[in-house]
Formats: sequence, structure tokens, C-alpha cells
Amino acid sequence: SPHWLMKEAIQQFLEREEDAEHLRQDTLERWARFEATGETVSHEEVEAWLETWGAEREGKCPVP
Repeated sequence: SPHWLMKEAIQQFLEREEDAEHLRQDTLERWARFEATGETVSHEEVEAWLETWGAEREGKCPVP
């Protein structure tokens, strides 16, 4: 029915918006942590870690 479709569309919209807001908050927290500490993970470290994905002995995620 049209009512069900509207309700479903609104629910899906709200779920997407909540997910986007969680991502935004996480990004802001990470940025604040970077500004406070200056710690980073180099591109090379991330690239080396990603190359282990799918391998029998997958590497651990690099942390600053």
C-alpha cells in the first residue's frame, strides 16, 4: 500500500542518515585525536598491511 511504501522509505532514509551521522562523529573524533597527538600511520604501513589481506597470515592493522 502507499502508506507502507512511505513508511518504509522514511525508515530507510533515517537509517542512512543515522549511519552517516555516526561516520561523521567518528571522523571528528579521529581528527581531534590527530590534532591532540599528531600521531599518524604512514601510507606505506597501510599499503603493506592491505597486501596481507586474504593471505593465510593476515597482518594486524597498523596503529600509531
